[in-house]
Amino acid sequence: GRKGEKGGKETKEDNDKGAKIESNTIIFKVPNRKKGAKTKERSRVLVWKWAGENDCMLLLRESSLTVGGSDPAIYVDKYLKNGSSGASATFKSPALSTAEDEFVLHDVEAWGEVE
Repeated sequence: GRKGEKGGKETKEDNDKGAKIESNTIIFKVPNRKKGAKTKERSRVLVWKWAGENDCMLLLRESSLTVGGSDPAIYVDKYLKNGSSGASATFKSPALSTAEDEFVLHDVEAWGEVE
């Protein structure tokens, strides 16, 4: 496939059908603002855009919400209470959490583009 920028969206040519897939999907990691954290860690928001490796951006089921393909960048259970994060090929990102396994969500916020 081919990647490029078009109107702020990442684009990729789909090899099977010749159609273009576009995505504004990003994942991000908020700085660690705890005392004792390194200054660099406390000041930078890290952002990963869709890498164009696959088109598995978002999957919503009755049992979960997943961002990123078979190795999700973000997984949230159906109660929006527990989640986990791992390295993701969809975004070419590392795990976003330092938690060994699951973490507890305190707030959930969703944004969408309206055209």
